[in-house]
Amino acid sequence: MAASWQCIVKPSGGGASGPGSRIGGGNQTIGTICQLPAGALWVRFRFACWSAADVPVANAAYAPTSQKGDGYNAYDENGQISVAGWRAVTFDSLTKRSCIEQIAAGTVAARFATSLPGIRGARPAQFEPQVVCSDWLPFDALDRTDGGAAPLLNLRLHVPPEQPAFRLGHAAAPDESLDFVVAGTYSFGNNAAPPYGGLGHDFPVSAMHGIDVICGQPTRTLIVVGDSIGSGDYTTGSGTSYGLAAAQLLTRQGAPTTAAILANPLQTTPCFIGNATRFITDELVALRGSIIVLQCWSGNDPPTIEAARNSFRTALALAAFCDSHGVTPILATAAPVSAKAPEQEAARRHGNELVRRAGFACLDIDRIVGAGTTPNTYKPGFSAWDNIHLNDFGHLAVAEALVSIVLELRT
Repeated sequence: MAASWQCIVKPSGGGASGPGSRIGGGNQTIGTICQLPAGALWVRFRFACWSAADVPVANAAYAPTSQKGDGYNAYDENGQISVAGWRAVTFDSLTKRSCIEQIAAGTVAARFATSLPGIRGARPAQFEPQVVCSDWLPFDALDRTDGGAAPLLNLRLHVPPEQPAFRLGHAAAPDESLDFVVAGTYSFGNNAAPPYGGLGHDFPVSAMHGIDVICGQPTRTLIVVGDSIGSGDYTTGSGTSYGLAAAQLLTRQGAPTTAAILANPLQTTPCFIGNATRFITDELVALRGSIIVLQCWSGNDPPTIEAARNSFRTALALAAFCDSHGVTPILATAAPVSAKAPEQEAARRHGNELVRRAGFACLDIDRIVGAGTTPNTYKPGFSAWDNIHLNDFGHLAVAEALVSIVLELRT
């Protein structure tokens, strides 16, 4: 059996108040139900925190479920609510290689509790989610009793009483485009431990930042790196992102693909490229054979030609590193955002020309959704209400172009 590892990361956020969704009051259990790729054997949860305070993640549990049901409980193979499948989420900070070796040997890792460190940054543009990964955990999929095909998983995370309020990454409206996050709920009390009770209430929140999956079938990860343009639902409430939509389209065309969306709001290009560099180097062995899309300029950058050149050089260095280590880079031009000043538009255009001449595959977002005007603007129907971000139609147009590039690279 040819097993593969893949990462599903879908950061989400909420407008001017900053990334994440604010959960008021402690002693609550957040629930998430999500769909996994077919053949999922092992899972590892990523938890992320946008709070200033530390957030414990020791009290978490997961279970397979045969149907979406009420979006909160786990259902057994007969379609009945059951608590028998719930298991504790554990943390031991194993490296992926040693963990895979343990999986092969059939040994069990030690357990210990941990917490998400709060953000200690001074400027929003430099913020990045503080991520903690669980152990790799076995996943025993159940056949669906609701007519679906792909396996479903439930996750619960308890927030202790002493935690007055916090923000979690991945906490905007559930993304239905890939059926990744199917539903988000909350309940009062600790229902992430036996007897796993409680009544869930619908709420647009996710208990996780992402899931890593080891599958029994070959898959590919599509990584998208950028600012809020690439994340989809930041600020504007779009229902998808072009990375997720492209992964869905590729999967439907017989090329199983999941997406790792490493796109965060307010970040400059050096910041989000730096975050992605750490992610790639940490997960390099598992990500070989994947594709990475790199945004090379951001409206958050200083509005100068020199800054545009520096941003491009930073992205180009990561592209070259990926290319030499088995991860195929695609460089993306900057979207036709409404320029705040002529010098910013000049910097954006200069950066885009550098991308087009770089010699790597190019996802030319500027031309795909741009009207071709000076300064450039979105074609009618492709921009969100702020004329900066893509709407769902814009993301789909970019996704279709990205799929064409990916399929061409495969041949």
